[in-house]
Amino acid sequence: MTGSTNEIALNFQMKDLGTDPNGLDTEGLAVDKDGNFWISDEYGPFIVKADRHGNILEKYGPGTGLPRILASRVPNRGSEGLTIDERGHVFALIQSPLNVGGKTAKTAKYTRIVEFDPTTKETTMYAYPVDTGYKNPGAAKLGDITSIGKGQFLIIEQGKQHGAMQNMIYKVDLNSATPIADNDDLELGLLDGKITPAKKTLVLDLHANGWNIEKAEGLALLPDRRTIAVVNDNDFGMDIAVTDKKAVDPDVPDYTYDSDKKVMIYNKDKSVHKVKFSLKKNAPAEQESQIWFFTLPEAL
Repeated sequence: MTGSTNEIALNFQMKDLGTDPNGLDTEGLAVDKDGNFWISDEYGPFIVKADRHGNILEKYGPGTGLPRILASRVPNRGSEGLTIDERGHVFALIQSPLNVGGKTAKTAKYTRIVEFDPTTKETTMYAYPVDTGYKNPGAAKLGDITSIGKGQFLIIEQGKQHGAMQNMIYKVDLNSATPIADNDDLELGLLDGKITPAKKTLVLDLHANGWNIEKAEGLALLPDRRTIAVVNDNDFGMDIAVTDKKAVDPDVPDYTYDSDKKVMIYNKDKSVHKVKFSLKKNAPAEQESQIWFFTLPEAL
């Protein structure tokens, strides 16, 4: 099923909750000139059009209106942001480089921006070059995109670079960018030196201007074209606490549940551990939804 990552949702009794083929993990949101909502999803990835009452009118996914290659997105890193330009074209960004054949997530130098024409249903893709300071390109995450007109956009790029979390806002220009085909040449490096990627120019380093939160995932340029509004993702203000007396600094991905034996296996030593999972509050800076305003020296 498109969008599935083979994860199994369990209740507190470890029973399978099943799946919903119409499910969405919504992220980006924009309103078109007719008052319809366009929404992006970070699994499929999917793009949907909904009316003002929330009824889904159209839905597009890899191979069903969107390029098939997008099905190679890393789990939970589909389309994190979406915007609509002055022509009514929808632009959706893919959060991280695609993982084609399970081999390119940590090596591909680019992620993709998808342009969708709601009238013709045609799509065009562009290569966005991620920063080079990450441990590997797969650590890059694009948080949101907003159109500023004439083929230009603001995009949040974030992730740990040079040992510290970074949240950068770039102005991205697609006017000279080469359209990218629906194949894996980009991720395999076969297009290096042969294409013109999106041009990116640093507009704002959020951390250098006081931002002290991990995830910047909402972005807007106010009408004065000097003020940028940024909101965070607080992950519901909750985190998971792991208690395991036999492990040092345990984390959720360290464990695999054996449903036959009903035991928890610690992946690092492959043995059964007695472990307790519980909810806790996020770090103080992550607990609340916040909106920050940054004023640029001059208008964009």
